[in-house]
Amino acid sequence: MAQVVSTDSETIEVRFMNAKGENCCLCFDNASQRDAKTIQEKIEHIVNRQINNIEVDSNVAQWLAELPDTLHAELVQHGLTADREAEESRETWTLGPWTEKYISERRVTDSTKRQLRSAARTLCEFFGSDRELNSVTISDAANYRIWMETEGNQQSQHTRGLAKNTVRKKISRAKQFFNSAVKQDLITSNPFCNEISTVTKPERNNKILCHLLKLAPYLLIGALIAAKYFGLIPPLGDEF
Repeated sequence: MAQVVSTDSETIEVRFMNAKGENCCLCFDNASQRDAKTIQEKIEHIVNRQINNIEVDSNVAQWLAELPDTLHAELVQHGLTADREAEESRETWTLGPWTEKYISERRVTDSTKRQLRSAARTLCEFFGSDRELNSVTISDAANYRIWMETEGNQQSQHTRGLAKNTVRKKISRAKQFFNSAVKQDLITSNPFCNEISTVTKPERNNKILCHLLKLAPYLLIGALIAAKYFGLIPPLGDEF
């Protein structure tokens, strides 16, 4: 939690702990209590979103964009936002060329490359190959998962969703594409970080049970024939 503190020297301080757990302080000589309160609320929002790896609300993003350079630079020093010059100088990549570059540079098996290309096609089908990497948000990633679960299978006659494990595999590949972009400082965070990508394996006992259920009618017939052959089933009387 951030707090506003008025000092004896008539300086107003906004004290807070950033997402790294560091104690920070912003000092203002000519700020009103109202302005300090606004800064406090914005900082609390930013830190909370950073801890949960979620983008800030659009109104907070707009507030950051309109801050004077001096105050913005202080927020950068405390890890609350990205440096403006770094943002402006960052190279811009779009989804299609970036995924193709990533795949072409991987020394992997042909099977893995096919999986990567399939995941890239699905990404581009949903977002468009000309979508800028830095414009994809966490909510976009969630919508992509929902789309795959409901409409992602375009190969069938009727549009339907992909299997759960297929969706998770494609999410895993999407994480790879965007993690690489983070490492090369093209984007600041991976929008797919909160999406589940662990593939689940069916339990062996369930498989055995399914096979037994399929064989049950044949096993019953076989048991009846064996019982009849060995005289375990008495002949039916005339009364029947």
